[in-house]
Amino acid sequence: MIYCDYNSSAPLSENLRGVFFDLPFANPSAQHQAGKRSLKLINTTSRFIKEFFNSSDYNILYHSGATEGSNQCILTNLSIGDSFFYSDLDHSCIRSLVPILKEKGIHCIALKLDTSLDFLESNYELIEENLSNNGLLNFTWVHNETGRIWSLEILKELKNKFPHLLIHVDATQAIGKIENFRSIHTADFFTFSGHKFGALNGVGFTLHKNKLNPIIFGGKHQENQRSGTLNTQGVASLKYALENLKLNFDLDHLKLIKEKLCEFRSDLISKDMIIDFPQNTNTAYNTEFLVFKYLKTQILLPLLDLNGISVGSGSACTSGVFEENHLLNSLNLYDYSKNTIRISVAPDADLDLLEKTIDKTKELILSQI
Repeated sequence: MIYCDYNSSAPLSENLRGVFFDLPFANPSAQHQAGKRSLKLINTTSRFIKEFFNSSDYNILYHSGATEGSNQCILTNLSIGDSFFYSDLDHSCIRSLVPILKEKGIHCIALKLDTSLDFLESNYELIEENLSNNGLLNFTWVHNETGRIWSLEILKELKNKFPHLLIHVDATQAIGKIENFRSIHTADFFTFSGHKFGALNGVGFTLHKNKLNPIIFGGKHQENQRSGTLNTQGVASLKYALENLKLNFDLDHLKLIKEKLCEFRSDLISKDMIIDFPQNTNTAYNTEFLVFKYLKTQILLPLLDLNGISVGSGSACTSGVFEENHLLNSLNLYDYSKNTIRISVAPDADLDLLEKTIDKTKELILSQI
């Protein structure tokens, strides 16, 4: 069996495993040679990341991951009277900011959403009506549960219509799972988490066009945008993981992965096991989101786990309690909000093992009829 919860957290990149303990450990702010070696590695990583994403016109800020990075971009770029646009597609770390922003006198506008998930064009009028001052829109590039992709080309029209609107892109799920993930453009901020593509946990970065104000205070680090000693090994792990991806990314292989996942999905639809969601099939190559008509997540997830198949639930699970799926509830699909699993595999997943895993998963699902 293979690991099928890649969107939650990816295994450590293979080319990092043999070198981790040889990485510089000294404080990169120190003036001795050991510290300078750490700083040199960080600077090398920064240059590599900018080249990797063709983003020479962006600055880079390192942080602990997408939750912190997204919070900083949003909280420090909105003032009283400004507008914040979000939707139920956004990660909980974005949606949880809404009550905080409201307390600060910022207008929070939830964009409309329907089952097609094509929400931006239909919301242009809503944005125009509520953008009386400055504003910021959060844009989810690839949805963490469904794998649905929205093209960055949409942002060009948004910027043309609303030049004063800042755009933050949650790019957490894009790396290695879609075409053109290295070509970023138009938006003001792109935020990434290292553990989603083979780097260490607890490190991420934001590519941004303007200086960010800090939300963590202390010493004068990263041009006063974030205090605290830089995580040298974590930052270096970003470079190693991206180098591995650059060397091994195989779009044809990814398409074969998607083909097998789609066949699995179609088979379950033909057996009347799942609903056809989302309607649009423009989803990440490595991801399949299944919404069952009758089977419960709290039954399926432990059953698969006991048979060596690790999948995601598509919703939060805390202390053994499976919560209702927020996205499905927002689409008025309440009857199915506890009936989901998400299969997400590595971009280089072994096709034979994937097929065996799918066959076993299907067998276990059908055993519950």
